[in-house]
Amino acid sequence: MNNNQAINEIVETTIDLYRDNEAQDVTYSRIEEQLGKKEGYVFLYFDHKADLVSTCVETLADRLVENMVQILRESGSVVGRFLKMDKALKDTIALMGCLTDGQDRNLEDASIVTQARTKRYQDLAAAFEVFIEDGNAQGVFHADRPEEKAVFIAFGLQGLRCCCGNELRKQAAFYQCMESILGTDLKNYLKIAA
Repeated sequence: MNNNQAINEIVETTIDLYRDNEAQDVTYSRIEEQLGKKEGYVFLYFDHKADLVSTCVETLADRLVENMVQILRESGSVVGRFLKMDKALKDTIALMGCLTDGQDRNLEDASIVTQARTKRYQDLAAAFEVFIEDGNAQGVFHADRPEEKAVFIAFGLQGLRCCCGNELRKQAAFYQCMESILGTDLKNYLKIAA
C-alpha cells in the first residue's frame, strides 16, 4: 500500500468513526483498531490529531462541492435540487462540527486553496449558473446576470466552509444573501417541501 492509499484509508476510517461516535472516543488507538493495524500506525502519517482532523474536514468539503455540482446539474425542479443541496450542506456541516468538536474554524486553520480546489469551485460556479438559469425559466428565481451571481454564490460557499465551520447562524445569513441574489424566498420553498 502506498502513502496516499494509507492516508485515504485512515481518513475514511476516521470520518466513519466521527460519524458514529463522540469526538473524545475517536483516538489513534481506536482508528488503528478499526483498521486492524498496530499501535503507532496512524502516527506514521499524522503527527498530530489536528492534522488528521483538518485533512478529514478538507476531504468532506471537497466531497460536498462535488456532490453539489452533481445536484445542480440534474434536470428537473429547481426547488427539488435546492432541497437536496440544502440537505447535503447541513449533513456535511454537522459532521464537520463533530470532527472539530463544535469549535469554529477560522482563516488560520484553512489550508491554502490549491489549483484543484479552485477548479472545483469554478465547476460549482458553472453548475450554479445553469441552476439559476433553470430557476429563472421555471419562474422560481428572478435573477439577472446569472453568471456573476453564480460565481458569488460558489465562492461564498468556499468562504462559508473555510470560515464558518458548523455555525448554523452564519449558514442562515448566507442563505439570506442567496435569497437576495436569486430574488426569491428560499425559506418559503423549504416550508412547502417539509
